[in-house]
Amino acid sequence: MLTTRVAGASNAPFHFLSAVLFSADITRVYESIAAPVLLVHGTKGDFTDYRGAPRLRDDFGWNIHVMPTGAMPYFEDLPSFVAAFEELVDTARSQPAPTARSGS
Repeated sequence: MLTTRVAGASNAPFHFLSAVLFSADITRVYESIAAPVLLVHGTKGDFTDYRGAPRLRDDFGWNIHVMPTGAMPYFEDLPSFVAAFEELVDTARSQPAPTARSGS
């Protein structure tokens, strides 16, 4: 892939581990997404804090699907992951196109 040949690409894992790749204003970015969003996460062994997910569901209509898996539910239970995704697609097809939101 071309992205692996970009200068400094070999340092990307270190930037991830040191949190350099994480945006301080990511909540604002998430809130501005106008397209349907599906957040699927497992309940075991994950290092991500999902306590803010209900707010994204309640305030911005995100679809949240929690699975009894580890950090990669799409590998651990592909049929359930695909079913959640297909439900999102079916719902999105039956609704009018979303409009851009302004962040709070």
